[in-house]
Amino acid sequence: MEIPNVSPNPFTESTTIYFHLTIPGNVVVKVYDAMGNEVAELVNEFMDKGAQSCLFNAAGHTDGMYFYTIRTGDRIESGKMVLVR
Repeated sequence: MEIPNVSPNPFTESTTIYFHLTIPGNVVVKVYDAMGNEVAELVNEFMDKGAQSCLFNAAGHTDGMYFYTIRTGDRIESGKMVLVR
């Protein structure tokens, strides 16, 4: 997996997490709040290699910093995103 990115970031309503898989496999993408509480599981499925993306719709969530993790095989990538309204 190559380093993911988020666009737009900061965001107001929703943002897209983009990532690239170098090999096919099961992918789990989760979002956590600043306290480490899981707030969303965006993906939990097998994906083919290549460019992938998933949408985080922040409706019902408060402003602030959020973190995402992308797990595939034994690899984990993470990043942060900022919700502002």
